[in-house]
Amino acid sequence: MVYVRKLKSRGYWLLCEKYRIAESKPWKERIIKSLGKLTKPQAQSILREYESNSMLQQFNIHTAQKKLLSEAITEYLHYCTIQQISKHHQANKRIWLGKFLKFVGDICITEVTAQHYERYRDKMISSKRYTISTQNNYLRTFKTFFNWLVESDQLLFSPLRKVKAIKQIDYEPEIPPEEAIQRLLTEAPLHLQYMLSVLVYTGVRRGEMFNLKFSNINFDENIITITSDRDSGFITKNKKTRHIPIHPVLKEKLLFLEQNWICPHFNIISPREPHQRQYLFCHRNGKNIKDIKTTWNKAKARAGYPNLKIHHLRHFFCSVLHKYTNDIYFVSRVLGHSDIQVTQRYCHLLGGYTQQQILKMPVIG
Repeated sequence: MVYVRKLKSRGYWLLCEKYRIAESKPWKERIIKSLGKLTKPQAQSILREYESNSMLQQFNIHTAQKKLLSEAITEYLHYCTIQQISKHHQANKRIWLGKFLKFVGDICITEVTAQHYERYRDKMISSKRYTISTQNNYLRTFKTFFNWLVESDQLLFSPLRKVKAIKQIDYEPEIPPEEAIQRLLTEAPLHLQYMLSVLVYTGVRRGEMFNLKFSNINFDENIITITSDRDSGFITKNKKTRHIPIHPVLKEKLLFLEQNWICPHFNIISPREPHQRQYLFCHRNGKNIKDIKTTWNKAKARAGYPNLKIHHLRHFFCSVLHKYTNDIYFVSRVLGHSDIQVTQRYCHLLGGYTQQQILKMPVIG
Protein backbone atom coordinates (compact mmCIF):
# COMPACT_ATOMS: atom_id res chain seq x y z
CA MET A 1 0.00 0.00 0.00
CA VAL A 2 1.37 3.39 -1.04
CA TYR A 3 0.45 6.59 0.79
CA VAL A 4 1.75 10.06 1.73
CA ARG A 5 2.37 11.41 5.19
CA LYS A 6 3.77 14.63 6.62
CA LEU A 7 6.95 14.74 8.66
CA LYS A 8 5.82 17.17 11.35
CA SER A 9 9.29 18.02 12.67
CA ARG A 10 10.35 19.53 9.33
CA GLY A 11 7.14 19.99 7.41
CA TYR A 12 8.21 17.64 4.62
CA TRP A 13 5.83 15.27 2.86
CA LEU A 14 6.97 11.70 2.27
CA LEU A 15 5.81 9.14 -0.26
CA CYS A 16 5.75 5.85 1.66
CA GLU A 17 4.90 2.21 1.15
CA LYS A 18 3.67 -0.26 3.75
CA TYR A 19 4.87 -3.83 3.32
CA ARG A 20 5.68 -7.04 5.17
CA ILE A 21 7.91 -9.96 4.30
CA ALA A 22 5.37 -12.63 5.21
CA GLU A 23 1.82 -12.78 6.53
CA SER A 24 3.08 -13.73 9.98
CA LYS A 25 5.45 -10.75 10.08
CA PRO A 26 4.51 -7.22 11.21
CA TRP A 27 3.95 -4.43 8.72
CA LYS A 28 6.88 -2.12 7.99
CA GLU A 29 7.14 1.28 6.36
CA ARG A 30 9.48 2.00 3.43
CA ILE A 31 10.11 5.61 2.38
CA ILE A 32 10.00 5.77 -1.41
CA LYS A 33 10.72 9.44 -1.92
CA SER A 34 10.90 12.78 -0.09
CA LEU A 35 8.45 15.22 -1.71
CA GLY A 36 9.64 18.35 0.08
CA LYS A 37 7.48 21.11 1.57
CA LEU A 38 4.07 20.89 -0.09
CA THR A 39 0.44 21.44 0.71
CA LYS A 40 -1.75 18.43 1.42
CA PRO A 41 -3.58 18.66 -1.95
CA GLN A 42 -0.23 18.82 -3.78
CA ALA A 43 1.02 15.73 -1.94
CA GLN A 44 -2.17 13.83 -2.71
CA SER A 45 -1.88 14.84 -6.35
CA ILE A 46 1.62 13.36 -6.50
CA LEU A 47 0.29 10.18 -4.89
CA ARG A 48 -2.39 9.84 -7.56
CA GLU A 49 0.19 10.48 -10.25
CA TYR A 50 2.47 7.86 -8.74
CA GLU A 51 -0.34 5.32 -8.76
CA SER A 52 -1.10 6.08 -12.39
CA ASN A 53 0.45 4.19 -15.27
CA SER A 54 2.54 7.16 -16.36
CA MET A 55 4.49 7.18 -13.10
CA LEU A 56 4.91 3.42 -13.21
CA GLN A 57 6.27 3.59 -16.74
CA GLN A 58 8.65 6.43 -15.78
CA PHE A 59 10.32 4.26 -13.16
CA ASN A 60 10.05 1.06 -15.24
CA ILE A 61 8.19 -0.63 -12.39
CA HIS A 62 6.44 -3.10 -14.66
CA THR A 63 9.76 -4.06 -16.19
CA ALA A 64 11.46 -4.30 -12.78
CA GLN A 65 8.74 -6.61 -11.47
CA LYS A 66 9.52 -9.00 -14.30
CA LYS A 67 13.31 -8.58 -14.48
CA LEU A 68 15.21 -11.38 -12.79
CA LEU A 69 18.29 -10.83 -10.69
CA SER A 70 20.42 -12.83 -13.14
CA GLU A 71 19.38 -10.56 -16.03
CA ALA A 72 20.18 -7.44 -14.01
CA ILE A 73 23.61 -8.80 -13.06
CA THR A 74 24.39 -9.61 -16.69
CA GLU A 75 23.46 -6.07 -17.76
CA TYR A 76 25.53 -4.57 -14.94
CA LEU A 77 28.61 -6.63 -15.83
CA HIS A 78 28.24 -5.50 -19.44
CA TYR A 79 28.05 -1.92 -18.19
CA CYS A 80 31.29 -2.49 -16.25
CA THR A 81 33.09 -3.64 -19.39
CA ILE A 82 32.47 -0.29 -21.13
CA GLN A 83 33.62 1.68 -18.09
CA GLN A 84 37.20 2.19 -16.91
CA ILE A 85 37.10 -0.75 -14.50
CA SER A 86 40.08 -3.10 -14.33
CA LYS A 87 39.68 -6.73 -15.36
CA HIS A 88 40.60 -7.74 -11.81
CA HIS A 89 37.67 -5.79 -10.32
CA GLN A 90 35.34 -7.00 -13.05
CA ALA A 91 36.24 -10.58 -12.17
CA ASN A 92 35.60 -9.89 -8.47
CA LYS A 93 32.19 -8.37 -9.22
CA ARG A 94 31.27 -11.37 -11.38
CA ILE A 95 32.26 -13.84 -8.67
CA TRP A 96 30.70 -11.98 -5.72
CA LEU A 97 27.41 -11.17 -7.46
CA GLY A 98 27.29 -14.75 -8.72
CA LYS A 99 27.62 -16.09 -5.17
CA PHE A 100 24.85 -13.78 -3.96
CA LEU A 101 22.62 -14.90 -6.85
CA LYS A 102 23.22 -18.54 -5.97
CA PHE A 103 22.35 -17.84 -2.33
CA VAL A 104 19.08 -15.89 -2.80
CA GLY A 105 17.97 -17.58 -6.02
CA ASP A 106 16.96 -16.05 -9.33
CA ILE A 107 14.23 -13.79 -7.95
CA CYS A 108 12.93 -10.48 -9.29
CA ILE A 109 15.05 -7.46 -8.44
CA THR A 110 12.09 -5.84 -6.64
CA GLU A 111 11.93 -8.81 -4.25
CA VAL A 112 15.50 -8.41 -2.97
CA THR A 113 15.55 -6.97 0.56
CA ALA A 114 18.15 -6.05 3.15
CA GLN A 115 17.24 -9.24 4.99
CA HIS A 116 18.57 -11.27 2.07
CA TYR A 117 21.98 -9.64 2.39
CA GLU A 118 21.98 -9.90 6.21
CA ARG A 119 21.38 -13.65 5.97
CA TYR A 120 24.13 -13.88 3.36
CA ARG A 121 26.49 -11.93 5.61
CA ASP A 122 25.63 -14.22 8.55
CA LYS A 123 26.63 -17.14 6.35
CA MET A 124 29.98 -15.49 5.60
CA ILE A 125 30.58 -14.82 9.30
CA SER A 126 29.71 -18.38 10.31
CA SER A 127 32.10 -19.82 7.73
CA LYS A 128 35.00 -17.89 9.36
CA ARG A 129 36.66 -17.65 5.95
CA TYR A 130 36.02 -13.96 5.34
CA THR A 131 37.67 -11.10 7.16
CA ILE A 132 35.76 -7.96 8.10
CA SER A 133 37.49 -6.12 5.29
CA THR A 134 36.34 -8.73 2.76
CA GLN A 135 32.76 -8.59 4.06
CA ASN A 136 32.76 -4.80 3.66
CA ASN A 137 34.12 -5.17 0.13
CA TYR A 138 31.23 -7.51 -0.67
CA LEU A 139 28.76 -4.95 0.71
CA ARG A 140 30.37 -2.17 -1.30
CA THR A 141 30.04 -4.23 -4.48
CA PHE A 142 26.38 -5.06 -3.81
CA LYS A 143 25.55 -1.43 -3.00
CA THR A 144 27.22 -0.25 -6.20
CA PHE A 145 25.15 -2.79 -8.16
CA PHE A 146 21.80 -1.75 -6.66
CA ASN A 147 22.67 1.95 -6.90
CA TRP A 148 23.27 1.40 -10.60
CA LEU A 149 19.80 -0.15 -10.89
CA VAL A 150 18.37 2.98 -9.22
CA GLU A 151 20.32 5.34 -11.49
CA SER A 152 19.15 3.44 -14.56
CA ASP A 153 15.51 3.77 -13.35
CA GLN A 154 15.09 0.05 -12.84
CA LEU A 155 14.50 0.39 -9.08
CA LEU A 156 13.01 3.19 -7.01
CA PHE A 157 15.54 2.70 -4.22
CA SER A 158 18.34 0.40 -3.17
CA PRO A 159 17.34 -2.36 -0.73
CA LEU A 160 20.77 -1.99 0.90
CA ARG A 161 20.62 1.78 1.41
CA LYS A 162 20.38 1.43 5.21
CA VAL A 163 22.83 -1.45 5.59
CA LYS A 164 26.05 -0.23 7.18
CA ALA A 165 29.55 -1.63 6.91
CA ILE A 166 31.05 -3.47 9.84
CA LYS A 167 33.37 -1.32 11.91
CA GLN A 168 36.91 -2.61 12.01
CA ILE A 169 39.90 -1.68 14.10
CA ASP A 170 42.66 0.12 12.22
CA TYR A 171 45.73 -2.09 12.15
CA GLU A 172 49.34 -1.09 12.05
CA PRO A 173 50.76 -1.87 8.59
CA GLU A 174 53.38 -4.58 8.61
CA ILE A 175 56.70 -3.17 7.43
CA PRO A 176 59.48 -5.75 6.93
CA PRO A 177 62.96 -4.87 8.27
CA GLU A 178 65.80 -4.15 5.86
CA GLU A 179 67.42 -7.40 6.97
CA ALA A 180 64.43 -9.33 5.61
CA ILE A 181 64.72 -7.59 2.24
CA GLN A 182 68.45 -8.33 2.06
CA ARG A 183 67.88 -11.98 2.97
CA LEU A 184 65.07 -12.29 0.43
CA LEU A 185 67.18 -10.86 -2.39
CA THR A 186 69.91 -13.34 -1.52
CA GLU A 187 67.64 -16.38 -1.59
CA ALA A 188 65.53 -15.40 -4.61
CA PRO A 189 66.35 -16.76 -8.09
CA LEU A 190 67.81 -14.31 -10.58
CA HIS A 191 64.60 -13.27 -12.39
CA LEU A 192 62.83 -12.75 -9.05
CA GLN A 193 65.72 -10.62 -7.77
CA TYR A 194 65.12 -8.13 -10.57
CA MET A 195 61.40 -8.11 -9.86
CA LEU A 196 61.97 -7.50 -6.17
CA SER A 197 64.38 -4.67 -6.98
CA VAL A 198 61.65 -2.96 -9.00
CA LEU A 199 59.18 -3.39 -6.13
CA VAL A 200 61.63 -2.16 -3.48
CA TYR A 201 62.87 0.88 -5.40
CA THR A 202 59.54 2.03 -6.88
CA GLY A 203 56.83 0.81 -4.50
CA VAL A 204 54.61 -0.19 -7.42
CA ARG A 205 51.81 -2.66 -6.94
CA ARG A 206 52.25 -6.23 -8.16
CA GLY A 207 49.90 -5.80 -11.12
CA GLU A 208 51.63 -2.57 -12.11
CA MET A 209 54.98 -4.37 -12.19
CA PHE A 210 53.64 -7.22 -14.32
CA ASN A 211 52.28 -4.70 -16.86
CA LEU A 212 55.36 -2.44 -16.88
CA LYS A 213 56.65 -1.84 -20.42
CA PHE A 214 59.96 -0.46 -21.66
CA SER A 215 57.96 2.33 -23.32
CA ASN A 216 57.03 3.46 -19.78
CA ILE A 217 60.68 4.03 -18.86
CA ASN A 218 62.47 7.26 -19.77
CA PHE A 219 66.16 6.68 -19.15
CA ASP A 220 67.09 10.23 -20.19
CA GLU A 221 64.88 11.87 -17.56
CA ASN A 222 65.12 8.94 -15.10
CA ILE A 223 61.34 8.56 -14.84
CA ILE A 224 59.05 5.53 -14.80
CA THR A 225 55.49 6.28 -15.88
CA ILE A 226 52.75 4.04 -14.51
CA THR A 227 50.03 4.49 -17.10
CA SER A 228 46.32 3.96 -16.60
CA ASP A 229 44.79 3.57 -20.02
CA ARG A 230 42.14 1.16 -21.20
CA ASP A 231 43.65 1.13 -24.70
CA SER A 232 46.95 -0.09 -23.26
CA GLY A 233 45.15 -2.93 -21.50
CA PHE A 234 45.87 -1.88 -17.91
CA ILE A 235 44.10 0.41 -15.44
CA THR A 236 45.67 1.39 -12.13
CA LYS A 237 43.79 1.12 -8.86
CA ASN A 238 42.92 4.84 -8.71
CA LYS A 239 42.63 5.08 -12.54
CA LYS A 240 45.34 7.75 -12.67
CA THR A 241 48.74 7.91 -14.33
CA ARG A 242 51.73 8.74 -12.12
CA HIS A 243 55.49 9.23 -12.47
CA ILE A 244 58.20 7.65 -10.30
CA PRO A 245 61.86 8.83 -10.27
CA ILE A 246 64.39 6.06 -10.95
CA HIS A 247 67.02 5.26 -8.33
CA PRO A 248 70.58 4.89 -9.79
CA VAL A 249 70.85 1.28 -8.59
CA LEU A 250 67.53 0.41 -10.23
CA LYS A 251 68.55 2.19 -13.44
CA GLU A 252 71.51 -0.17 -13.88
CA LYS A 253 69.22 -3.16 -13.52
CA LEU A 254 66.67 -1.73 -15.96
CA LEU A 255 69.38 -1.03 -18.55
CA PHE A 256 70.54 -4.63 -18.17
CA LEU A 257 66.99 -5.92 -18.65
CA GLU A 258 66.55 -3.73 -21.72
CA GLN A 259 69.18 -5.78 -23.53
CA ASN A 260 68.86 -9.15 -21.78
CA TRP A 261 66.02 -11.56 -21.08
CA ILE A 262 66.08 -13.83 -18.02
CA CYS A 263 64.24 -17.12 -18.36
CA PRO A 264 61.88 -17.32 -15.36
CA HIS A 265 62.13 -21.12 -15.19
CA PHE A 266 65.86 -21.77 -15.58
CA ASN A 267 67.38 -18.30 -14.85
CA ILE A 268 69.23 -18.39 -18.16
CA ILE A 269 70.32 -15.00 -19.51
CA SER A 270 70.02 -14.44 -23.25
CA PRO A 271 69.77 -11.40 -25.55
CA ARG A 272 66.23 -10.12 -25.90
CA GLU A 273 64.43 -11.09 -29.09
CA PRO A 274 62.34 -8.42 -30.89
CA HIS A 275 59.07 -9.92 -29.59
CA GLN A 276 60.41 -9.76 -26.01
CA ARG A 277 61.01 -5.99 -26.02
CA GLN A 278 57.55 -4.89 -24.95
CA TYR A 279 57.21 -6.02 -21.33
CA LEU A 280 59.91 -5.71 -18.69
CA PHE A 281 59.18 -9.19 -17.35
CA CYS A 282 57.89 -11.64 -19.91
CA HIS A 283 57.85 -15.29 -20.91
CA ARG A 284 59.79 -16.65 -23.86
CA ASN A 285 56.85 -15.92 -26.19
CA GLY A 286 56.85 -12.24 -25.15
CA LYS A 287 53.67 -12.31 -23.08
CA ASN A 288 53.95 -10.62 -19.70
CA ILE A 289 54.36 -12.66 -16.53
CA LYS A 290 51.19 -12.54 -14.45
CA ASP A 291 52.01 -14.60 -11.38
CA ILE A 292 55.08 -15.42 -9.27
CA LYS A 293 53.30 -17.14 -6.39
CA THR A 294 55.30 -20.38 -6.45
CA THR A 295 58.69 -18.71 -6.86
CA TRP A 296 57.84 -16.11 -4.20
CA ASN A 297 56.67 -18.69 -1.65
CA LYS A 298 59.84 -20.75 -2.06
CA ALA A 299 62.11 -17.70 -1.79
CA LYS A 300 60.51 -16.28 1.35
CA ALA A 301 60.52 -19.72 2.99
CA ARG A 302 64.26 -20.08 2.34
CA ALA A 303 64.81 -16.55 3.63
CA GLY A 304 63.07 -17.45 6.89
CA TYR A 305 60.10 -15.10 6.46
CA PRO A 306 57.18 -17.38 5.46
CA ASN A 307 54.53 -14.78 6.38
CA LEU A 308 55.99 -12.03 4.20
CA LYS A 309 53.70 -10.77 1.44
CA ILE A 310 54.63 -9.06 -1.82
CA HIS A 311 52.60 -6.01 -0.82
CA HIS A 312 54.80 -5.64 2.27
CA LEU A 313 57.59 -4.49 -0.06
CA ARG A 314 55.38 -1.53 -0.95
CA HIS A 315 55.05 -0.80 2.78
CA PHE A 316 58.84 -0.97 3.08
CA PHE A 317 59.34 1.48 0.20
CA CYS A 318 56.80 3.86 1.72
CA SER A 319 58.44 3.87 5.15
CA VAL A 320 62.02 4.19 3.85
CA LEU A 321 61.15 6.91 1.33
CA HIS A 322 59.39 8.94 4.01
CA LYS A 323 62.29 8.43 6.40
CA TYR A 324 64.77 9.91 3.92
CA THR A 325 62.50 12.58 2.36
CA ASN A 326 60.34 13.59 5.33
CA ASP A 327 57.50 14.49 2.93
CA ILE A 328 54.21 12.61 3.14
CA TYR A 329 52.76 14.33 0.07
CA PHE A 330 55.68 13.30 -2.11
CA VAL A 331 55.38 9.71 -0.85
CA SER A 332 51.63 9.74 -1.52
CA ARG A 333 52.12 10.93 -5.10
CA VAL A 334 54.81 8.36 -5.84
CA LEU A 335 52.71 5.52 -4.42
CA GLY A 336 49.57 6.65 -6.24
CA HIS A 337 47.37 6.90 -3.16
CA SER A 338 44.01 8.55 -3.86
CA ASP A 339 43.72 9.68 -0.23
CA ILE A 340 46.50 11.14 1.91
CA GLN A 341 45.06 9.29 4.93
CA VAL A 342 46.17 6.01 3.38
CA THR A 343 49.75 7.27 3.34
CA GLN A 344 49.43 8.54 6.91
CA ARG A 345 49.08 4.96 8.08
CA TYR A 346 52.76 4.51 7.26
CA CYS A 347 54.18 7.94 8.05
CA HIS A 348 53.06 11.08 9.82
CA LEU A 349 55.61 13.88 9.26
CA LEU A 350 55.41 16.66 6.67
CA GLY A 351 57.93 18.67 4.67
CA GLY A 352 58.95 19.97 1.23
CA TYR A 353 60.00 17.80 -1.65
CA THR A 354 61.87 17.62 -4.92
CA GLN A 355 62.16 14.67 -7.29
CA GLN A 356 65.82 14.34 -6.34
CA GLN A 357 64.82 13.25 -2.85
CA ILE A 358 64.36 9.68 -4.00
CA LEU A 359 68.14 9.55 -4.49
CA LYS A 360 68.48 9.66 -0.71
CA MET A 361 67.25 6.08 -0.42
CA PRO A 362 69.93 3.63 0.67
CA VAL A 363 71.30 0.94 -1.63
CA ILE A 364 69.38 -2.30 -1.01
CA GLY A 365 70.95 -5.53 -2.21
